[in-house]
Amino acid sequence: FLNSTVCTPRLAAAAAATTTLRLGSYVYDNDFRHPLLLAREAAEIDLLSSGRMELGIGAGWAKDEYDMAGIAFEPGPVRASRYEEAVLLIRALHEGSAVTHHGQFYNLRDCALLVEPVQQPIPLFLGGGGPRMTRFAATHSDIIGIVPQSLPAGGLDPGAFSMSSFEQRVRLLDEVSAGRADGG
Repeated sequence: FLNSTVCTPRLAAAAAATTTLRLGSYVYDNDFRHPLLLAREAAEIDLLSSGRMELGIGAGWAKDEYDMAGIAFEPGPVRASRYEEAVLLIRALHEGSAVTHHGQFYNLRDCALLVEPVQQPIPLFLGGGGPRMTRFAATHSDIIGIVPQSLPAGGLDPGAFSMSSFEQRVRLLDEVSAGRADGG
């Protein structure tokens, strides 16, 4: 239940017990952590690990976890928009400046990390299932996870576990990468 709620202490323990392993979360469900708190937790882990943190964030797809926590499982486009806004806030916070933001889902006023991570910014691992999320991950992440698209009622699309679906995502990543190389 809610693996993303126990990820931070496990990462802290791994940071204390190792000196060379990269540490990563696969993945925090955005709806279970406020972006300011997640950005601070990641910065603390990065500092404790001497710069070995990789922060994974996803938009959420496991409706049963939402139900168990009493959190509304909103439609995919709403979860995706909230996730996109959170990722951009986390990235801005990790770049070191105080952030003031008045968005659709989050409002911050002169918020800062209060801890300086070793890596600036901390690498982001973002997943992409559908075209929108794949494009966003390709544009804003350092590491991309290709995952099946989530279903409106929760869960992952079983048809998206195919080789052809994987190849479609890779082609989309190539298109986005080509656009970035061309300045787009």
